[in-house]
Amino acid sequence: MANYQRTLMPDQSPWDLWNAGDDDAITPDQLAGYMRYRESTCVDCHVPPMFTNFDFNVDGVRPVIEDRGRADITGANPERGAFKMGTVRNAGIRDRFMHTGGLETLDDVFDFYAHRNGQQPVFDNLDFRLFSPIVFSPEDEALVKEFIVGALTDPRLANEEYPFDRPKLYSEQATPNPMVLPGGAAGTGGYVPEIIAVVPPNIGNSEFKIGVDFALGGAQAWVAVSSSPPSDGKVAQDTLLGPIVLNGMSASEGYGTMFYPLDDTSMDGETFYMQWLIADPNATGGFARSGIAQVTPFCSMIASCSNECIADLSGDGVLDFFDLSVFIDAYNNEDVLADFDGNGVFNYFDVSAFVNAFAAGCP
Repeated sequence: MANYQRTLMPDQSPWDLWNAGDDDAITPDQLAGYMRYRESTCVDCHVPPMFTNFDFNVDGVRPVIEDRGRADITGANPERGAFKMGTVRNAGIRDRFMHTGGLETLDDVFDFYAHRNGQQPVFDNLDFRLFSPIVFSPEDEALVKEFIVGALTDPRLANEEYPFDRPKLYSEQATPNPMVLPGGAAGTGGYVPEIIAVVPPNIGNSEFKIGVDFALGGAQAWVAVSSSPPSDGKVAQDTLLGPIVLNGMSASEGYGTMFYPLDDTSMDGETFYMQWLIADPNATGGFARSGIAQVTPFCSMIASCSNECIADLSGDGVLDFFDLSVFIDAYNNEDVLADFDGNGVFNYFDVSAFVNAFAAGCP
């Protein structure tokens, strides 16, 4: 992880190019903003070229009695409320500022240091350089912001390009999987049990599970599983998991978890449906029902759905130097053959996936 983090150097901002001799890399307004920045006390802590002094400073974001900062480590009274100085680089693409994340915009930050619009530091143990407000004229403030936002942003980071690319998070997919569908029938107290379906259904996940809440405490509970779509808000009982006894004591206090291992690779892409049934004497027919989880298992690195030797790119049935050579050529030419994570982008993650497949050998 440390080696990977060392590759994350956002050192190709327009300011970096300008500082290396490209006079056209930043705009006249950005250059003027840089000049105003250097004339201000901002530069005392946010020192070029890293735009931090790597020191610990007390900026007065919170009372030191509530947030002792570095003093909790050193025990030194002068370091009460001290935190490591952050960089101004890439501040233009952030939506949280200060060590608490309590300021949401760059305008808020300028207000904080200018002691205006309801923003003001706590003066207890405050760095002496911050006693006086840091105030720019409206024109100069606009120029400094233009410098920070435009000249100190590395476009690779802003666009999530190598080496700042990343795999798509499971939570970012357009269609949730599992997806909770309407359905359910109320039990005691008029409460409809709530199904909890948030665990990714990746094949090989022996701890795939769904939960239930707001059910009758202490009641017996089952989970109906079916490959058939629900009808009238009910899932057919092709498979019935359970029973378990729910935690909790009374109406709406019952909760529990049902595990359903996903070990069968033939389940890849095959949608099924799950629904809780709660034994409840006050429910119609004696059972309260939760909403419905639509689940579509998918292949993952912990359980390949193919018996093919995916790293055998030369097709000779042996993993050797020739497969490495084919991968390198395909990667350099952005050939789909090298897109090992299947996201249409060629980056470190494809290399990692190929190396893992190569190391795993052939089935």
